[in-house]
Amino acid sequence: MRSATVCCITFAFLFLLSAQGQTQAPQQASLAVGQVTIASIKGEVAIRAADGATMPTLRGQTLVPGTLIETRKGSLVLDLADGSQAQVKGNTRLVLKDATKDQGFSIELFLGKVLTKIKKRLGAEPSFRMGTPTAVITVRGTQFLTQVDKKGKTEVYVYEGVVEVAGLLPGSRPVFVRPGFWTDVPPHRPAREPSEIYLNRRSMRGASEDERWGSAASDRIGRDRSESGDRQQPSQQTEKDDD
Repeated sequence: MRSATVCCITFAFLFLLSAQGQTQAPQQASLAVGQVTIASIKGEVAIRAADGATMPTLRGQTLVPGTLIETRKGSLVLDLADGSQAQVKGNTRLVLKDATKDQGFSIELFLGKVLTKIKKRLGAEPSFRMGTPTAVITVRGTQFLTQVDKKGKTEVYVYEGVVEVAGLLPGSRPVFVRPGFWTDVPPHRPAREPSEIYLNRRSMRGASEDERWGSAASDRIGRDRSESGDRQQPSQQTEKDDD
C-alpha cells in the first residue's frame, strides 16, 4: 500500500513538471530571423504586408520581412528577434528585411529617423546591417541614430560602440564612426570623414536617456563644420514629428 502511494506521488510530481514545462514553452519561444514585434505604438502609423495589404497596428503584433512601415504623424518601438530595439520616429518610411537574404539587411530605411540600440554580437554572429538610399551601415553592438532626408542623404550619429558606414558609390571606402561622432553620405558620394557631435549640454540636463540619445539631430550649439571644406552643418530638420 505504501509502495503504491509513493508511486502515485512520484507520478503526480512528474506530471506537474511536464505540465509546467508545457506552460512555459511559449514564453521561451524566440522570433524567427527578420521578425519583429511592436513594443509600443503612438499616433498615426500605417503598416502594410509585402503584398500591399493593410495590416492592423497593435502592440505585441509580430511583423515579418517585407512589411512596410510608415509612421506619418506617429511613432513606434520595434523589438528585434535578437533582443535589439529600433525606435521609429515620425514621418519615417522603412521595410523590414530578412538578414539571411536582402544583402544581409535587417532594415531598409527610405526616409526619416530611426534610433537603434543593437545588442552586442559575439564571436561568429553576423553583424547588424541597415540599408539606406545612399549607404550601408554595419554594426556589431552599438547605439546610433540614422536619418535620411527627402533627397536621400544619410546621416549617422553614434553614441556607443563603433559604426561602419559605406557609401554606395563603387570603389568608395567605408568610414568608422566612434561614439560622439557623426558622418553623412550624400547621393552619389562616398561617406565623409566623421566629425564630432556638438550638443547643447545645458538643454540636456535632466533629459531622459532617449532624449539625450536622439538630440544630436536637431539640438546643436554653434560650432560649424566648415573646417572640412565643403562639409555643411547637418540638416536642421525639426523634432516636432518626434515623440
